[in-house]
Amino acid sequence: MKSIKVILKDPKIIEQITTIIKPLGYDIEFHEMKSNLANQNFDNTALIIIDPNQGDPGVAEGIIDNLKSRSVTFPIPILLCTDENNDSAIVNGLNAGANDFILLPTTVDVLKSRLKMWIDKN
Repeated sequence: MKSIKVILKDPKIIEQITTIIKPLGYDIEFHEMKSNLANQNFDNTALIIIDPNQGDPGVAEGIIDNLKSRSVTFPIPILLCTDENNDSAIVNGLNAGANDFILLPTTVDVLKSRLKMWIDKN
């Protein structure tokens, strides 16, 4: 079964994303920003979702840069998803290689459509 790796801390966002993704038939793997994603298996990963506004500045960008520098994880879409409108975190995350950004709150239909678009592309 395909999985989606999620690096988020906000319980509201986690609940929204879980509610949308589970019916689509994907496993959701939750990770902390400090976890070592380099040791994870990405064979069946369809999408990676990261909140760029958690942890120390630059941590999310470092994770994204690392994932995009590896041939096994390069093709996996990375989606930034946060409820904090922090332009520098957004720009830095996109510049590091993230594929898209969603600022929450948004409607469930919009979030579902955007998540499904990236999942289907992979």
